[in-house]
Amino acid sequence: MILLSLDNTLDLILIITFSFIIGASIGSFLNVVIYRLPLMIMSQFRCDCYQTFGAPLPQKSSEKLNLGFPPSRCPNCLTKIAWYYNVPILGYFFTKRRCQNCHTPISWVYPALELFTAIGTALIVYNNPDLVTVVFYLMFFWLLIPLAVIDAKHQWLPDSINYMLMWLGLLYHTITHTIPLEQAIYGVIVAYLLFYSIYWIFKLCTGRDGLGFGDFKLFAALGAWVGIWALPQILLISSILALMLALAFRLVGKLKAKQAFAFGPFLAIAGILVLFFPKTIQRLQSLIEYSVILY
Repeated sequence: MILLSLDNTLDLILIITFSFIIGASIGSFLNVVIYRLPLMIMSQFRCDCYQTFGAPLPQKSSEKLNLGFPPSRCPNCLTKIAWYYNVPILGYFFTKRRCQNCHTPISWVYPALELFTAIGTALIVYNNPDLVTVVFYLMFFWLLIPLAVIDAKHQWLPDSINYMLMWLGLLYHTITHTIPLEQAIYGVIVAYLLFYSIYWIFKLCTGRDGLGFGDFKLFAALGAWVGIWALPQILLISSILALMLALAFRLVGKLKAKQAFAFGPFLAIAGILVLFFPKTIQRLQSLIEYSVILY
């Protein structure tokens, strides 16, 4: 179904184009979140250390930093980026992929994330039937992107985003009743306790941490969106994806034995697949179960 049941082709094209532009702009902001939020958390951590122990940790700069200030600038020379170079996706090519002051190359990851966010936003708007669902699904999608990328880069998941994702999921089912609210609440509880139990069993058996506490919270947040009965699907899909990538990295020598790697991105991918494509996932699950029975 099309958002608001639009029948006019021109109206539909305008809505999708507008959604793409909004998504690209959100992607640009998410790039800021991914870069600055870890710095902000570390800065707060240093302040907490100072207040607790009386001695601050070494830091490169004492400059105040948040998601809105200072304006976008080159991370190498700190030169402010002109607004016309800061246009999502296109700005990367306007600058010829380099800072205009120090000529440091700009990573392709920035426009790629903006494009990914823009396409995902447009698809969500196109494929969902009502405005409430669109708004909540967009929030779900936009919050998972920085969680996945920050975890991939730093191997930790910010509590602030995890908790926001969880509460939005519970609020969504309170408003829409897509699934009973108690199933969403049980999804939070069971998901957290399941990963907590796995963590301690692995730690007692091996003496190492098999999961991070951020993974507990992300899995619980996803449980708030998909409910208790879809948790096995998320766990299975994320585990398979993680195993496949780990094997590939081992083959090319990019992952050593017992080396930790982020699990959050795989949880995020699995959450998107299960929430946005439930019928497809159920068909695949039935096909796999049928194949196992035949075998």
